Amino acid sequence: MVLRTSAKYLEDLKAQSPEIYLQGSRVDDRSTHPAFQSTITAWGTFLYDSSTDPELQEHVLADGLKGKTHRFWYIPSSQQELVESFEATWRIAEYSPSGSYTRLGRDQLAALRVVTRSIDADRGTEYGARLEAFVQRFQDQMLMTAAAMTDPKGHRQRRPREQEDPDAYLRIVDRTGDGIVVRGAKAHVAGAVAAEEIIVLPGRALHRDEEDYAVAFAVPVDAAGLKLISRDGHRAPSAESAPVSHRDMVIDSLLVFDNVVVPTERVFMAGETEYAGTVASLFPDLIRQGYLATDVGRISGYLGAALLVAEANGISAASHVRAKLAEMAKLRSIIYGLGVASSHLGKVLDPGVAVPDPVLTAAGQQFAREAQYTCLRHMIDLAGAGIVTMPAVADSQNPSLAPYVEKYFKGATAGPDRIRALRLAHDLAVSPYAAWWSAETTNRSGSAAAEVLQMLREYDFAHHERLARRLAAAR
Repeated sequence: MVLRTSAKYLEDLKAQSPEIYLQGSRVDDRSTHPAFQSTITAWGTFLYDSSTDPELQEHVLADGLKGKTHRFWYIPSSQQELVESFEATWRIAEYSPSGSYTRLGRDQLAALRVVTRSIDADRGTEYGARLEAFVQRFQDQMLMTAAAMTDPKGHRQRRPREQEDPDAYLRIVDRTGDGIVVRGAKAHVAGAVAAEEIIVLPGRALHRDEEDYAVAFAVPVDAAGLKLISRDGHRAPSAESAPVSHRDMVIDSLLVFDNVVVPTERVFMAGETEYAGTVASLFPDLIRQGYLATDVGRISGYLGAALLVAEANGISAASHVRAKLAEMAKLRSIIYGLGVASSHLGKVLDPGVAVPDPVLTAAGQQFAREAQYTCLRHMIDLAGAGIVTMPAVADSQNPSLAPYVEKYFKGATAGPDRIRALRLAHDLAVSPYAAWWSAETTNRSGSAAAEVLQMLREYDFAHHERLARRLAAAR
């Protein structure tokens, strides 16, 4: 197949006219709006360019049915392909942590492929054929998608049917001969401003009397009635002052579905409540493996920055510094090992979708959450106060000030080199981008409590009970 280029992606992005709002005003052209450029890079041009990048292409390309394809558009069908997907994801994340999240759409479709097969077998529906037609288009055109799953929820202790406002959960409000009409919202949708298609899943398990909330579908980002209310935009600073975030900050949006018509061929679930919980659980199992890979890539950045600032400060040989670097390497290696193990110990579900081990991915998320903060703390400690007090880029560029800046920021390396190392550490640790990642790490695959529940559901506790009884009875 012909791999999509970043130029073709931008051309196609311009052809759509989504209803996007930023700070109360409608955005006319998202492809050129300054606030969206880092999102369009991380969730678009960088991914397409990675197919031809000498450093990345051997890791991100897979052999599809129609030739070479990018792994983020290729659904793994074996444990080995899960490993290869994990490899591709962390390699991408080393350069663009946010870019690694673009595989979410693929993982949504993988979960739906399993669930629609079950619904069709039990109910005689045709969801599977519709989904496969969409998957074929998704892969052939390398469509950029955004994953919409989390409902606003309203009162958290009330079920969808019990909410004061029934639209607190996205729901079907009408069924016609040509499809369905949906109303409600999906929150925290990363990358929607750079997407061409929105893939929607139910966000929780549902009861029999909640049929209207059991809905899954795909719609173009410019579907009539779909509104994107984006969070405050990220006007990317210069590459010199923000070497990572100028191209990697991703904008999230609230997606409002104001009586959006979804044609029948794009509907993948419509009322089958007993399957809502399955897809709502299976999707996180898939994406947690991707999050572990992202953590491997992010810690690579922390570790690299720590090495640079330690060298610049002349402390690389100190025993306490080497101990911190060793701990960072250890934590990264453990997360990497959990991701690979979860892939090798995964299962292949009908109709040929490989799913990583849910306990290892959930446990990995619990471990990685704390490991991130440990590595970040070590990097900040090695950088010293200069990480927050160094002069601005404009000072370094002022001919009358630059000599002073370079002279007094000289360490074991030249002043400009030390300043570049500190700016990298600043971008990763104390910038708005760093604060965004801190919250993202905590909440990205649901709460930590959800991961605990998944481990309690999936872990084989019975094995340990049998073992204990055998040991207790030993003579």
